[in-house]
Amino acid sequence: ADHDVRSGRRGAIAFVIGDFGYVGGGNDGANFLKDFYKFDPSADKGKQWTKVADLPIVLANAVAFTINGKAYVGTGETTISNGTSFTNQFFKYDPEANKWEAIPDAPFAAKRKGAFVFSVGNVAYIGGGVSNNDYPKDFYKFDGSKWTQLADLSRKDGTYDYDMSRSNAAAFVIGNSGFLVGGLKGTATSSVVKYNISGDFWTSDNTALGGGARQDAVGYAIQSTGYVATGLNGTTRFDDNWSFVPVY
Repeated sequence: ADHDVRSGRRGAIAFVIGDFGYVGGGNDGANFLKDFYKFDPSADKGKQWTKVADLPIVLANAVAFTINGKAYVGTGETTISNGTSFTNQFFKYDPEANKWEAIPDAPFAAKRKGAFVFSVGNVAYIGGGVSNNDYPKDFYKFDGSKWTQLADLSRKDGTYDYDMSRSNAAAFVIGNSGFLVGGLKGTATSSVVKYNISGDFWTSDNTALGGGARQDAVGYAIQSTGYVATGLNGTTRFDDNWSFVPVY
């Protein structure tokens, strides 16, 4: 059955290419979805949404990012013959051709959902998530053609001692650093952690989110300020919006 993007869904997938937003996939409470839509904010009301090509598979709780005008979607949760399963599959979307194509699966140690991603320049940094009640520690970067494994999210090697693994965290970029806010590891957290690209390590010197612990929040940045909005902690759902300026 066809689904309208304006109908309710959770775990949807979103990205931006040029002046257009794209939203699709997710779960409507009964089914995993693969329909996708383009949003044109400059179009007349009632004509802003246009259906585009479906994802090759039904998919929810995936990561999405863009590199050089193409979108990449992968990991997450999908339907298989005997139920549901996590996946490491990735797909590339070409907006000019309005076409999806499968690319090699991510080389992650475990299939997962609820991973995080942030992009600096034309490189995406991907990790975290949850897999069979475990929180994977492997962390990668991807430049549109090549996957490169980075230092694990959990380290105790004499120089570093930290564990940044988590699922469903909000992510954004300020300058040349990625930030994760909140997320889930057994319980929700309010911590703010920073990825230092040049040294391939994480720090947790910034203060925690003032609005309290949460997962499934939305993260974005405008210039040198990060923002985190909504999310939930257990059965408590939030409608607040917080700004963040790093001190380290």
